[in-house]
Amino acid sequence: PLKSILENAFNTIISQTINVLSLSSRNDTMPMWAHYASNFTGYVIEFDMQNPYFFSDDSNDCVKPVLYNNKLESVDNLYLRTIQGYDYFNNLLALQKTADWAYEFEWRKVKSFTQLEIDENGILLDTFPIEAITKIIFGCDTDYDFKIFAKQIIEGESKCKQIELFDSKFN
Repeated sequence: PLKSILENAFNTIISQTINVLSLSSRNDTMPMWAHYASNFTGYVIEFDMQNPYFFSDDSNDCVKPVLYNNKLESVDNLYLRTIQGYDYFNNLLALQKTADWAYEFEWRKVKSFTQLEIDENGILLDTFPIEAITKIIFGCDTDYDFKIFAKQIIEGESKCKQIELFDSKFN
């Protein structure tokens, strides 16, 4: 029972203090389109990973690769080592997944909730520079009207001139 209590307390603390931006270095993995882009009805945003938003002099404010391993850190060890603070979470806990997920080629940027904005509905928002977007790839089943709407927004915004639009297709 003590392990369960500690695990619940730890998960509550983490879920109320940490935000994770998940990215992938691949845009052509079918399970990713199915899982994260609503069965090909969504879209992928490609970023310029050299943009300072993703990499900075502060190692805690950088995008880092996820480490895939079949032996994850145990909850007991995580709880006991949490006293090492945010750096520990940022560099280990948030960057580990089981090897089953390796097809995602995931990268993550971890932020504390204090670094985010809260909108009028209480939703936490992270902002990134629009100049960091290089491409939008629409899923093969993305709604046509949505694609036209997105194209009009991009063409009407001077900061979006670098963004290319693509339709995905099944091969």
